[in-house]
Amino acid sequence: MNKHTFKTLCIALFALAISACAATVQREVTQPVVNSSFNDNNVFISVAENPTYADNSRYRSSMRELISAIKTKNPSVQDLSGSPHEGITAVITVEDFKYISTAARFVGGIISGKARLQVRLDLSDLATGKKLGESRMGTTSNNLQGILGATTPRQIDAVAEQIATLLKNP
Repeated sequence: MNKHTFKTLCIALFALAISACAATVQREVTQPVVNSSFNDNNVFISVAENPTYADNSRYRSSMRELISAIKTKNPSVQDLSGSPHEGITAVITVEDFKYISTAARFVGGIISGKARLQVRLDLSDLATGKKLGESRMGTTSNNLQGILGATTPRQIDAVAEQIATLLKNP
Protein backbone atom coordinates (compact mmCIF):
# COMPACT_ATOMS: atom_id res chain seq x y z
CA MET A 1 0.00 0.00 0.00
CA ASN A 2 1.45 3.35 -0.96
CA LYS A 3 1.70 6.32 1.34
CA HIS A 4 -1.20 8.24 -0.28
CA THR A 5 -3.60 5.27 -0.03
CA PHE A 6 -2.63 4.70 3.61
CA LYS A 7 -3.18 8.37 4.43
CA THR A 8 -6.61 8.33 2.71
CA LEU A 9 -7.59 5.17 4.59
CA CYS A 10 -6.54 6.70 7.93
CA ILE A 11 -8.54 9.87 7.24
CA ALA A 12 -11.61 7.82 6.27
CA LEU A 13 -11.37 5.70 9.44
CA PHE A 14 -10.91 8.80 11.58
CA ALA A 15 -13.95 10.47 9.99
CA LEU A 16 -16.00 7.31 10.58
CA ALA A 17 -14.94 7.19 14.22
CA ILE A 18 -15.75 10.86 14.79
CA SER A 19 -19.15 10.73 13.09
CA ALA A 20 -19.84 7.28 14.54
CA CYS A 21 -23.23 5.68 14.83
CA ALA A 22 -26.27 7.86 15.26
CA ALA A 23 -28.24 7.47 18.43
CA THR A 24 -31.48 5.53 17.96
CA VAL A 25 -34.33 6.70 20.15
CA GLN A 26 -36.80 4.20 21.56
CA ARG A 27 -40.20 5.81 22.14
CA GLU A 28 -43.19 4.53 24.08
CA VAL A 29 -46.44 6.48 24.21
CA THR A 30 -47.76 5.67 27.68
CA GLN A 31 -50.76 8.00 27.41
CA PRO A 32 -51.77 9.22 23.92
CA VAL A 33 -52.53 12.92 23.55
CA VAL A 34 -56.26 13.33 24.23
CA ASN A 35 -56.75 16.91 23.10
CA SER A 36 -57.57 17.03 19.40
CA SER A 37 -57.26 20.83 19.42
CA PHE A 38 -53.57 20.69 20.34
CA ASN A 39 -52.01 23.94 19.14
CA ASP A 40 -48.24 23.87 18.75
CA ASN A 41 -48.10 27.69 18.84
CA ASN A 42 -48.60 27.77 22.62
CA VAL A 43 -46.25 25.05 23.86
CA PHE A 44 -44.16 25.91 26.90
CA ILE A 45 -41.33 23.54 27.81
CA SER A 46 -39.31 22.92 30.95
CA VAL A 47 -37.15 20.27 32.59
CA ALA A 48 -38.35 18.99 35.97
CA GLU A 49 -35.78 19.08 38.74
CA ASN A 50 -34.19 15.71 39.43
CA PRO A 51 -32.32 15.57 42.77
CA THR A 52 -30.30 12.55 41.57
CA TYR A 53 -28.42 14.77 39.12
CA ALA A 54 -28.69 18.14 40.90
CA ASP A 55 -24.93 18.42 41.54
CA ASN A 56 -23.89 17.17 38.10
CA SER A 57 -22.71 20.12 35.98
CA ARG A 58 -22.71 18.00 32.81
CA TYR A 59 -26.35 17.12 33.47
CA ARG A 60 -27.31 20.78 33.87
CA SER A 61 -25.48 21.83 30.69
CA SER A 62 -26.93 18.83 28.81
CA MET A 63 -30.46 19.85 29.79
CA ARG A 64 -29.81 23.41 28.57
CA GLU A 65 -28.56 21.90 25.29
CA LEU A 66 -31.65 19.67 25.08
CA ILE A 67 -34.07 22.60 25.51
CA SER A 68 -32.08 24.70 23.04
CA ALA A 69 -32.06 21.89 20.47
CA ILE A 70 -35.83 21.36 20.85
CA LYS A 71 -36.48 25.08 20.36
CA THR A 72 -34.19 25.12 17.30
CA LYS A 73 -35.98 22.13 15.75
CA ASN A 74 -39.43 23.52 16.63
CA PRO A 75 -39.28 27.34 16.88
CA SER A 76 -42.85 27.59 18.19
CA VAL A 77 -41.77 25.99 21.50
CA GLN A 78 -41.11 28.52 24.26
CA ASP A 79 -39.50 28.41 27.70
CA LEU A 80 -41.92 28.02 30.58
CA SER A 81 -41.11 31.33 32.25
CA GLY A 82 -43.29 34.07 33.55
CA SER A 83 -46.96 33.19 33.99
CA PRO A 84 -48.55 32.07 30.73
CA HIS A 85 -52.29 31.42 31.15
CA GLU A 86 -53.15 29.26 28.19
CA GLY A 87 -51.42 26.67 26.10
CA ILE A 88 -49.73 23.35 26.68
CA THR A 89 -46.94 22.62 29.12
CA ALA A 90 -44.39 20.02 28.09
CA VAL A 91 -42.39 18.91 31.12
CA ILE A 92 -39.35 16.72 30.59
CA THR A 93 -38.41 14.45 33.49
CA VAL A 94 -35.04 12.76 33.17
CA GLU A 95 -35.29 9.18 34.39
CA ASP A 96 -31.75 8.03 33.56
CA PHE A 97 -28.63 9.93 32.52
CA LYS A 98 -24.96 9.12 32.05
CA TYR A 99 -22.75 11.55 30.18
CA ILE A 100 -20.13 10.17 27.80
CA SER A 101 -18.25 12.75 25.75
CA THR A 102 -17.10 12.21 22.19
CA ALA A 103 -13.46 12.37 23.35
CA ALA A 104 -14.06 9.75 26.06
CA ARG A 105 -15.78 7.48 23.56
CA PHE A 106 -12.97 7.88 21.01
CA VAL A 107 -10.15 7.32 23.51
CA GLY A 108 -11.83 4.78 25.78
CA GLY A 109 -14.21 3.00 23.43
CA ILE A 110 -16.01 0.23 25.29
CA ILE A 111 -14.21 1.09 28.55
CA SER A 112 -15.95 4.48 28.71
CA GLY A 113 -19.28 2.73 29.34
CA LYS A 114 -22.78 3.27 28.07
CA ALA A 115 -24.11 6.76 27.45
CA ARG A 116 -27.72 6.95 28.63
CA LEU A 117 -30.51 9.47 28.25
CA GLN A 118 -34.02 8.34 29.19
CA VAL A 119 -36.79 10.93 29.57
CA ARG A 120 -40.51 11.15 30.20
CA LEU A 121 -42.46 13.93 28.48
CA ASP A 122 -45.70 14.98 30.18
CA LEU A 123 -48.13 17.21 28.28
CA SER A 124 -50.72 19.17 30.25
CA ASP A 125 -53.24 21.91 29.62
CA LEU A 126 -51.84 25.05 31.21
CA ALA A 127 -55.22 26.52 32.18
CA THR A 128 -56.79 23.40 33.73
CA GLY A 129 -53.76 21.32 34.68
CA LYS A 130 -55.39 18.33 32.94
CA LYS A 131 -52.88 15.78 31.72
CA LEU A 132 -53.10 15.50 27.93
CA GLY A 133 -50.50 12.84 27.22
CA GLU A 134 -47.28 11.14 28.23
CA SER A 135 -44.42 9.59 26.31
CA ARG A 136 -41.20 7.96 27.38
CA MET A 137 -38.19 8.08 25.11
CA GLY A 138 -34.51 7.57 25.30
CA THR A 139 -31.39 6.04 23.98
CA THR A 140 -28.59 3.93 25.39
CA SER A 141 -25.33 3.19 23.61
CA ASN A 142 -24.27 -0.40 23.17
CA ASN A 143 -20.93 -1.69 24.48
CA LEU A 144 -20.43 -3.69 21.29
CA GLN A 145 -20.25 -0.44 19.32
CA GLY A 146 -16.89 0.45 20.92
CA ILE A 147 -15.63 3.81 19.68
CA LEU A 148 -18.57 4.00 17.28
CA GLY A 149 -21.13 4.06 20.11
CA ALA A 150 -23.39 7.04 20.61
CA THR A 151 -22.26 9.82 22.90
CA THR A 152 -24.39 12.11 25.02
CA PRO A 153 -24.31 15.04 22.54
CA ARG A 154 -25.68 12.79 19.78
CA GLN A 155 -28.27 11.37 22.17
CA ILE A 156 -29.40 14.87 23.14
CA ASP A 157 -29.83 15.74 19.48
CA ALA A 158 -31.77 12.52 18.76
CA VAL A 159 -34.10 12.94 21.76
CA ALA A 160 -34.60 16.64 20.93
CA GLU A 161 -35.64 15.66 17.40
CA GLN A 162 -38.22 13.20 18.78
CA ILE A 163 -39.65 15.72 21.25
CA ALA A 164 -39.76 18.55 18.68
CA THR A 165 -41.55 16.28 16.21
CA LEU A 166 -43.99 15.09 18.88
CA LEU A 167 -44.82 18.69 19.80
CA LYS A 168 -45.54 19.48 16.14
CA ASN A 169 -47.68 16.37 15.58
CA PRO A 170 -48.86 14.86 18.87
